[in-house]
Amino acid sequence: TILFTPTPTEAIYRVSSAGGTPTQVTTLDPEKQEQSHRYPDFLPDGKHFLFLVEGSDVAGDPHTGFGLWVGSLDSPDRTWLLKTDASARYSKDGYVLFLRDRTLFAQRFDAGSGTLDAEAVPIAENFTRTNRWEATFSVSDTGLLAYQAGLASESSEIVLLDRDENVVQVVGKPAEYMNVALSRDGKRVAAGVIDTKTQKSDIWVLDSERGTSTRLTFDPEDDIQPLWSHDDRYIYFTGRRQGKGDIFRKSSAGTGEDELVLADPETSILYSQTADGRLGAFSTLNQKTSWDISFLNLETGAVETFLKTPFIEVAPALSRDGRFVAYASNESGRPEIYVQRIGSEGGKWQISSEGGTRPRWARNDRELVFLSPDYELMIADVSLEPVLTASVPRVWMDPGVKQALGPQYDVSPDGSRVLVNRTLAKPNVAPVTLVQNWTEGLK
Repeated sequence: TILFTPTPTEAIYRVSSAGGTPTQVTTLDPEKQEQSHRYPDFLPDGKHFLFLVEGSDVAGDPHTGFGLWVGSLDSPDRTWLLKTDASARYSKDGYVLFLRDRTLFAQRFDAGSGTLDAEAVPIAENFTRTNRWEATFSVSDTGLLAYQAGLASESSEIVLLDRDENVVQVVGKPAEYMNVALSRDGKRVAAGVIDTKTQKSDIWVLDSERGTSTRLTFDPEDDIQPLWSHDDRYIYFTGRRQGKGDIFRKSSAGTGEDELVLADPETSILYSQTADGRLGAFSTLNQKTSWDISFLNLETGAVETFLKTPFIEVAPALSRDGRFVAYASNESGRPEIYVQRIGSEGGKWQISSEGGTRPRWARNDRELVFLSPDYELMIADVSLEPVLTASVPRVWMDPGVKQALGPQYDVSPDGSRVLVNRTLAKPNVAPVTLVQNWTEGLK
C-alpha cells in the first residue's frame, strides 16, 4: 500500500502498488480549521501511520493547529500525538523524530499502543523546514540519520524582461519570493516573501524606481497571492488568519488596516479582475469538488459560482471587459488552458494542446500567455470578435520561472514587460550531516 497526498485535495489517500483507484483515508476536520494532511509515515504493523496536520489554533482545543497524529487504514479514527509544524519520522529503534522550535527531537514511542514515553531529547539544532512544511531529515533502519541544518534557502530573484527576454531590471534583492504581481503602471511589484526562520509568508511591495522594499502585512499567519487593484490603490491577498484562507485587501501605500473582502470556510484565492475593478474571479478549494471558480462583485461582495465540477478549475483570468475568462482545468486528464464566454451566450474553447497552467491576458486581450508543463512561457494570438479564434500556442521564452505553486510570473497589460520570479543559478544550500548509530547520542 502507498500513502500519498494529492494536490490540491490535501487529505491522505491510499493506493495499491499494483495500481487501481486511490481511496481517501483521512478527512479534514472543519471544526478544527484543518487545512491539509501531509507526510504519512507507516508504523511497523503496516496499518497505522503518522501524519502531519496543518491547521489554525482553536481557542479551548489543544489538539488544533499544526500537530502530529496517528491514523489507521482500517478506521477513520485518529489519535493526537504531539505539537510540531513539520514532517516527522518513525525509527525502528522505537522513536519518533520531529521538529520543534528549529530543534530536531527524538522521543520514545510505543508503536503498538500509539503512546509516547519519557521526555523528548534534542538531537540537532538550527533546523529549518521548506515552505511545504517538510523537515529536512531522514532516518534509516540501519541506524543512519541524515539531516540538513542551517538556513537552507530556496532563494529567487525578481526580474523584468522585455519581449525578447532581455533583462530590463532586477527588482529588489534575492529572497524566498512566492507569488508575484506587477502593478498596472509597471512601477511596483507585490510579492509573497517567506521568512526563513518562521517559514511564514507576508506580502511585500518592491518599488522598481526607488529601489525600496516595504512590508505590507504583519499577521503571524500566512499572507499569500497578491493582486493589484485596477487603479493600483489596493493589494488583494489571501490571509490564513481566520481559517483556511480568506480574501483581504490593504492600501498599497501600507496605511490603514487589512480589510476583509470575502470570508470563506474554504481556501479562496483572488486571481484577476476586470479593467474597471468591479468584477473579480477567484478559485476556492472544495473538499468534494476540488478547486472551483466563482465571481466576486468587488463593490457589493456578491458571489456567483461559475464552474463547480469534479475536476480542478483554477487560476481564472478575466478579460478586460469581463465577457471571457481563461482558466486551467484537468478535465481532459491533465491541466490545459480553456477560455469560456461568460453569460447566456456561452461558448468554450481549448487553447493549449500539450498542457498548460496559469493563464494571463496581454495586449488588450489580443494575446493569451500561460506556462507549459516544462515552465516555458507559451503565447497564443487571440481574437474575441465576432467569435473567439486563437492561434496554435508557441514558445515565447524560457526565463527560468521558479517551479512552485501559485503565480510566479506576470505580464504588463500592454504585453511589453514580463515579470518573472526565477530561481537563482547557485542557491544557498546547507550541507547534509550523516550520523551513524545516532541513538548512542541519546544516552
